[in-house]
Amino acid sequence: MDWITLEKDDAGKILAEVRAQALPGMFESPLTEVRRAELHFYDGYHLYRLTNYATLPAFSMDFLSNGTHFVYLDGAPETIRRFNESGKGALSLDEGNVFSYLDFFCRYGTGPDGEEMSLLDSLKEHPFLDGAEISGLLDYAPRSYADATIRRTTDKKTKAEYFEVACPLYFGGALIDASLVIDLEGRVEVTASRMMLTHPKGKGGVDALSGIK
Repeated sequence: MDWITLEKDDAGKILAEVRAQALPGMFESPLTEVRRAELHFYDGYHLYRLTNYATLPAFSMDFLSNGTHFVYLDGAPETIRRFNESGKGALSLDEGNVFSYLDFFCRYGTGPDGEEMSLLDSLKEHPFLDGAEISGLLDYAPRSYADATIRRTTDKKTKAEYFEVACPLYFGGALIDASLVIDLEGRVEVTASRMMLTHPKGKGGVDALSGIK
């Protein structure tokens, strides 16, 4: 994600809205930072990260927001599904942004109840891998953005359009070649996988993945 840090006045407006709606007292400290990232597949909604540096350790919370309406990203795929179905962000996927959407979904829609999966380009932000481990994985595998294939297709029976994406993923302590389907409503399903490498600290092999919707 490409984050920008908001200036004091803009940050104050966001913090005031968050306090009023859900979290009074949690971000009262002047040592709270507000950052924003663009999400080109949502209309009018951005990704916000609020970090309170007054606590030890510092903690962060991430939200989808248009500046007045906030959706806390708790890691559950249902949260993203409900937001997409609400129509508030007017999700619009195409060949140019569907991989960015997959990155967003991997970060915020594949936990905490299920096994988390990560695109290789976002491994540097993985909470349980150190720099040497990440470097070793990336030395072995191709870069996910460069290696991904994306194809928009239409189901012959239902006429529904969707995207077929093939790319390497880090899943359950293993590197895999994954095939995924992403429909225009933002639902993601892993349809096939093949192991590339098992990480020494992982839980073992992954022969196939169940769909994550």
